[in-house]
Amino acid sequence: MNKSRFLLKSFSFLLLACLCLFTVTTSVNAASNKNIYNDIMKSYEAAIEAKDAINKRAESLNQVIAAFSDLEITLDNADSIPAQVAAWHADLEQARNNFETAYNENWPIINAYQEDLEQYNLSGYAPEGNITVGFSNDNFNVTDFLAEIEQTAVENTSSALSYGKYYAAYNEFVAAFETYTTGWQPNNPGDPANDFNNVWKPTINSIYEMNFAPLDYTDQELKAMYSTEEYEQFIETYETKGSDVLDKVSVYTDYLVSLSNTFATAKDTFESKLNDFNAETGSSLVFKRNADYLIIGSESALEGLQKAYEFNVDVLKTSIKGGSRSVYDHLSYLGQIRYAGVVSGQRNIEKIVAPEYTAIQFSDSIPMIEVYKPLVVETIEPPVTEGTPPGSATTVLPTTGSNHVELLISGTALIAFSALALMVIKNKK
Repeated sequence: MNKSRFLLKSFSFLLLACLCLFTVTTSVNAASNKNIYNDIMKSYEAAIEAKDAINKRAESLNQVIAAFSDLEITLDNADSIPAQVAAWHADLEQARNNFETAYNENWPIINAYQEDLEQYNLSGYAPEGNITVGFSNDNFNVTDFLAEIEQTAVENTSSALSYGKYYAAYNEFVAAFETYTTGWQPNNPGDPANDFNNVWKPTINSIYEMNFAPLDYTDQELKAMYSTEEYEQFIETYETKGSDVLDKVSVYTDYLVSLSNTFATAKDTFESKLNDFNAETGSSLVFKRNADYLIIGSESALEGLQKAYEFNVDVLKTSIKGGSRSVYDHLSYLGQIRYAGVVSGQRNIEKIVAPEYTAIQFSDSIPMIEVYKPLVVETIEPPVTEGTPPGSATTVLPTTGSNHVELLISGTALIAFSALALMVIKNKK
């Protein structure tokens, strides 16, 4: 009887111990499952923050790249082009540095999430159909992309500056032509009162045209003059005023020659810059010069007035005025010459071209990174271990490192112990 009681107590204690062990291991397993869930979600959330940090800087860089097309690389903005390009390039450098820093600091976090995801999928706890790749852009090569951006930026800024220099040269040449044109047309800086046409030519041509106002004589005065002395006084007046005119025309000619030479230098300068532009951009613009006759015209005017003056003085001095004729009548019978030429420069500017600037297109913008959420469940069914018979409950305790404790409690064994205990109790009764 004592032996039966002993056996009964033993079986009861064993049954209780088994039930406790099952309860404990089941609780440990649930806690472990919870840890696995928390670990993968923490890794995912860290990857989300890393992704946002990279995308923020990527978006800024994309905006700077796109802003290049907003630069005003035009003829009207030639003077501001260097400053525009410099400001854009500074923004690009800053945005690129910020992106590289964000990428280098945060991409390892996203990679770590990918590694955690792979371990999670291998653990046997991940639900069926879980993602295998945790992020997008796995084929995006940031180094190659940044190198391409740099190359395109260099080409665009270089060509933009070349266009800026050409546009500036174009504008300078147009301004030079305007200065040149204003410089020889009537009432120019060299002859603001237009004395060439109003005083100087009329003085030399006064006898031929019988207009003696430039010599400070009226027709009535000359008609009243008969004596040789009065005639000689008229000749002296013509000589004096004519000589003074020639001195002034000579100074004016020097001015016009200098004006023409300055414009010729402007042509040389523009043609040189046009050739530089062609070399830098691969363009084939041609500068065809128009003829400038200002030097020839001004020197011919001085020469023509000089000859007319000398001829008229010679005729006046060699002709004998009859005593019965007035100075006016005598002058009307003399054979005089005049200068009828005009001084004129180049009237039309050369046909020059200001081509429109076209930037090289940047490659596609940096794609935004996406991070994918893993499939998880709060209560994870333990994986079935190969060789475990159906109907058995298997509890797996995953741990960090290489240690892994697996406690198996057979449900069949528990039932056998319970049945044996009941049989002993029944026999006791």
